[in-house]
Amino acid sequence: MIGVFYAAKTIAYPISLLEKSGGLIRDSIGGKPIVVLWFAPTRTAAVYTPDVDGTKAEGYKSTRQVTLTLDKTGKRTRFVDRETKSRWGIEGRAQSGPLKGRTLRWVDSVQCRWFAWAAEYPQTEIYSRRSTKSGK
Repeated sequence: MIGVFYAAKTIAYPISLLEKSGGLIRDSIGGKPIVVLWFAPTRTAAVYTPDVDGTKAEGYKSTRQVTLTLDKTGKRTRFVDRETKSRWGIEGRAQSGPLKGRTLRWVDSVQCRWFAWAAEYPQTEIYSRRSTKSGK
């Protein structure tokens, strides 16, 4: 599972649900949007806000939100911004497209066993499939 501490709340995302979602869950915690990414070849999960900071030319002042979707064409699943078609990696960095080199904002999270997370955060909510807002 990947445990998330964000907006003064804790929530756990089971790896099995990430796998079933295809590798992307869009959710919100405390009214703030997040994306939970899963990269099956390395069994890696990561959590980000979908916010991208402005460029140096923009004075770093503008922030935009991306809407990540799944692109399953080719040999492996990729995360793609719906608007710009920029491709993103599990590390939260755009690898190609107009947003290449830009990064998503990381959310405080850790991939670990449930018992380890629950010992530290016993009031954690467990994300359920009923509330899935996957990238499909």
